[in-house]
Amino acid sequence: MPGSLTAPDYEGLRAGKFSRAKKTLMIQVAVPEHVMKDDQPLSFIVGAMREAAKLAHTVFKKAKIDFDEPANNRAINMAETELRSAE
Repeated sequence: MPGSLTAPDYEGLRAGKFSRAKKTLMIQVAVPEHVMKDDQPLSFIVGAMREAAKLAHTVFKKAKIDFDEPANNRAINMAETELRSAE
């Protein structure tokens, strides 16, 4: 997130640390300044989760590690539903 000290040197999202042994992938998302000022950033958050899932699928597929895309999509849908109900 852009702040008074620093801001990301990239836009969008990118793959970070990947652990084949733990089957984990860190995905970093640059939050644009206009989203920081938005009263309702939920659309950005959900969109970033969906894009992160696509990136994860690509990285895991390349590493020949199973990625349960339907389960991931269900988790994102559930998170979106809960977040929207809390608005």
